[in-house]
Amino acid sequence: MKRYYLPEIEVFRRYEHRVCNRLISGYHRKLASKHRYFVRHQLLKERPFYTDANLSEIISVLDNIEIINCRWNSKEWNVTPWNYFVTSGKVYEGYKDMNAIPFTQGYNGDDIGKRADDGFYFKSFKGNNCTYWRDRNSETPTWHLRYGNQYVNLRNNTFYVGIFGSTKATQSAPSDLVLPLLKQMNAKKWRGFYDDEIDFILEQTGIERRLL
Repeated sequence: MKRYYLPEIEVFRRYEHRVCNRLISGYHRKLASKHRYFVRHQLLKERPFYTDANLSEIISVLDNIEIINCRWNSKEWNVTPWNYFVTSGKVYEGYKDMNAIPFTQGYNGDDIGKRADDGFYFKSFKGNNCTYWRDRNSETPTWHLRYGNQYVNLRNNTFYVGIFGSTKATQSAPSDLVLPLLKQMNAKKWRGFYDDEIDFILEQTGIERRLL
């Protein structure tokens, strides 16, 4: 596997901070535009590198790494991982939405979806005045929703509703808080990415699909 590196940090330290950052960004854009993946170690202090090796080859050689797809583009955001994590030989995919930027322009924020061999195990949503996330690794149905300053959480088959830091248990989730989020998640621009979450929320809340 051929590896391509940025110049050693000592090369940049001779310049003042602002110039140094511009030079590093320039080198990064050039290498990320030319090569397929960027690889950095999670536990070791070895230098990160760019490579054109196949994903399978990288995974077979290295462990406990992050692999960033330098060729990711927003047109296929819902089917193409932005990055991969390899931990103890297992591969985890990270997905970002259509507003994410290619790696040539820098690093992005949080993933909207995380996937392993057996499917997605985490999804999050940020809409107009609302957010939602669920970690499917939880042994019991658990999800978190915010609409405005109101929160709806499901933990251990009990709904909790209220403002941050002050929620009370209730028998059901209020539809006036849940429906606005579901309608945004159901928008065409999301290409069905959240359909499984919508199904899950409808099942847990008893809200009828026709109301979407």
